Amino acid sequence: MMGELSSGRALSGNHRYCIGASSRGRKRGSSKFHSKSIAMNDQIKPQRRMNGRSDVERGEKPQDKFASGYDFLLVNEDITHGTFPEVMGCVNRLKRNENVVLILVTYGGSANAAYRTARFLQTVYEDVVAFLPAECKSAGTLLVSAANAVFVSPFGEMGPLDVQLLKRDELAGRRSGLTTRSALEDLKSHSFDLFEHFMTEIISRSGTAVSFRAAADVAAGISSRMMAPIYEQINPEALGQDHRDLRIAVHYGERLNRKFKNLKKGALQRLVYDYPSHDFVIDLEETRELFERVDIATPALMKIVNARVMDVLIPKSGSDRLVTMLGYDGQPVPERERKTSNASQRNNSDASDSPAPKAGDGAGAPTAS
Repeated sequence: MMGELSSGRALSGNHRYCIGASSRGRKRGSSKFHSKSIAMNDQIKPQRRMNGRSDVERGEKPQDKFASGYDFLLVNEDITHGTFPEVMGCVNRLKRNENVVLILVTYGGSANAAYRTARFLQTVYEDVVAFLPAECKSAGTLLVSAANAVFVSPFGEMGPLDVQLLKRDELAGRRSGLTTRSALEDLKSHSFDLFEHFMTEIISRSGTAVSFRAAADVAAGISSRMMAPIYEQINPEALGQDHRDLRIAVHYGERLNRKFKNLKKGALQRLVYDYPSHDFVIDLEETRELFERVDIATPALMKIVNARVMDVLIPKSGSDRLVTMLGYDGQPVPERERKTSNASQRNNSDASDSPAPKAGDGAGAPTAS
C-alpha cells in the first residue's frame, strides 16, 4: 500500500509516505499580511523578566538570543525528495554559525524527506530552533519535532501528523490514514447503540415476561445480523497496512526527538492519532501543550517577517518554492564572498598540483651537445 503524508494532492517524485495539510483554498498574494505583521510587530515585544521586573523596567536593553550567533534558513515549499538536497546545498554554501533558526512555511509533503532534512540539520548545527511564521503542516510538524525550541508568530500554526494514503483502485487522490481507524470506532459505537436499543425495548415492552439474559441474546442476534454486511467489507490486510503506515510518523518523530527531547510525553501519539481533521489548526497555546520549550516570536524574528512578508506568510509550491539563507535583516545572504574564497582556494590548489618543468623543456635549460 503506497502511503503519503501529503497536502491532499499528489506530489511529484516517488514518495511512499507524505504528510501535509489538505486545505489549499486560502488566497495567495494578499497584501493584508504586510500591514498585519507590521502592526503586530509593534505590539509583540517579548522581554526577559527577572525578579518580577523586565529588562526595560531595570533600565537595561532587552536581550534577544537571535540578535547574533544564528543562521536563518527559510524553507517555504512542499517537502519533496528535492528538499533535502536543496537544504544541504544551501547550508554547505552559506553556513556561518553553529546554530540555526529553521523558518518553516509548508503544507507538508514527504515524511522521508522531512526526516532526512531534520537529521542533517541536527548533525551540522549545535542548536536547531524552529520558527513558524505561518502554516506549518504535517511533514513540517515532523521537522519541528527535531528542534530544541519552537517559536511561533501571531499568524503561525502547526497541523497534526496525519498520514495521507493513496486511495485504493484510484489513479489519483488521497485519504487520511485515520479514516479506517475512525470508521471502526464509529462502527463499534453504533453496534453497541443498536444492541442497547433492542435490549431495552424488549424488556420494557414485555414487562417481566422476558428475562434480561433472553432479551440480551435476542438483541445481540438482531444487532449482529444488521451490522454483519458492513463488517464483511473490511479488508484485514488493508487495515494492517494502514496501521503500519500510521506508525511511520511515530517512529520518525521518536528518533528526531532524541537529541533535544522537546516533545512532551504522549505528544507524538496525540499529533498522529487524536486530531479529528487533517488541517486542524494547532496554535501557540496548544503548541505549548505539546512541546517543552515554546514561545512567541522575538523582535529579531519578527524583523525578518516584516522584511520578507510575501516569502514567510504565504506557503509556496512548485516553481515558486523557496529555500534560502537569510541574514539578520531578512535579506538573502550573499554568496559572492564565499564563491571568491572558493575560487581562490581552487587556484592555489591548481598551482600547487601543477608539475615542475622537466630538464631541457624550459628556456635556458641545458641541452645535449
